[in-house]
Amino acid sequence: MSPRSMVPVGVVGLSPAWDARYRPALQSLRARIAVRAVYDPVLSRADQAASELGAQAVDGMRVLARRDDIRALLVFDTGWAGTEALHLLCAAGRPMFVGGALTADEGALKTLGEASVACGAMIMPELGQRYTPATCRLRELMATRLGRPMQIQIEASAPAVPRDGQPLGRHPWDEFVSRLADWCCYVVPTPPSEVAVHTQNGSGSEAIRFSFARPRSGGESPFVDVTLRTEQAVPADEALPPIYRVRCERGEAEVRSSHRIIWRTDRDEADESLASERSDLQVMLDHFCRRVVGGLIPVADLGDLRRSHRLARAASESMRTGAPVHLNGQA
Repeated sequence: MSPRSMVPVGVVGLSPAWDARYRPALQSLRARIAVRAVYDPVLSRADQAASELGAQAVDGMRVLARRDDIRALLVFDTGWAGTEALHLLCAAGRPMFVGGALTADEGALKTLGEASVACGAMIMPELGQRYTPATCRLRELMATRLGRPMQIQIEASAPAVPRDGQPLGRHPWDEFVSRLADWCCYVVPTPPSEVAVHTQNGSGSEAIRFSFARPRSGGESPFVDVTLRTEQAVPADEALPPIYRVRCERGEAEVRSSHRIIWRTDRDEADESLASERSDLQVMLDHFCRRVVGGLIPVADLGDLRRSHRLARAASESMRTGAPVHLNGQA
C-alpha cells in the first residue's frame, strides 16, 4: 500500500480492552493505519503503547488533537471526562472513531452531535455487532439469495450488574437492549414503528417485540421477537452470544455466533464457518479510514446511537406500563 493510502492517527486513552482488542487490531492494520501519537492519563502506559506502535507519547489530549502529523483520532477511553473530552477533541475538527460505550443521555448525545457538525468532525461510534463476520455475511446473503427480512427471532441472556457496580450511568439491561436494537435496525431496511415488552410468567424471561414499518414496495411489515432470559443473568463477558433466526422472502438464516451462519433456500443450504474473516473492529477501523480519505462508504454515526438508546428506553417504558410504545417516526 502506498504511503498516500496510509491514515496517520492519534490514539486517545488506553481502555481496559486495549491489550485484548484495540492493540491487536491496530497491529493487524499497520498497512492502513499509522499511529503517530498516543495519549493516556497514565504516562507509563502511553510510553509503552507508543513504543510498541512506533509512535510518540504526549501529555495532553488537546496537544495530541492539534498535531500537524495526524489526520484522525481513535478515542478508546475518555476516562472520567466522558463526553466533555469528546467536545474538547471536536474543536480540532478531526474525524473521530470512539470505542467502547458512549453515554445513553439523549441530551448529551444531541449536543455532541451538534458540536461535531459545527466543527466538521465526523464521529463514528463503535457498534461492533453490525460488523461481525456473520452479520456481514447475512447482509450479503439477503442481497443475493435470501431477500429482505420478514421475521427475526433472537434468543439472548440478560447481562448482570457488574461486581463493581453500574458502568458510568448506564444500566446493563438498557445497554444490552440498545445493542440488540441497533443490530435489528441495521438488518431491517425500514424504520421501527412500535416496541412492546411482556414478562413471560414462570419462564424467567421477557419478550420484546420490535415492529417495523411496511416496505414501500408492499408486503408484510417486518418484526423482531427477542426472548431475553433474566432468571440467571451473568456478566456480559461471560454470557453466550445471542442466537439470531432470520426468515426472509426466499429463505432463512441462523446466526449462531459472530463467526458462524447457517442458511438455506429452496435450492441451496450451507453451514459456514467464518473464523478466518476480519474481526468486527478491523472492519470498523477500515471503514472509518476509508471515510477519512474521502470515501462514501456508510458508517455508523451518533444518530444511530441515539436511535438505539431511544428504542431501549421505549422497551423499559413498555415493561413498566404493560402497554406498547408507538414511536410515530421518532426512532
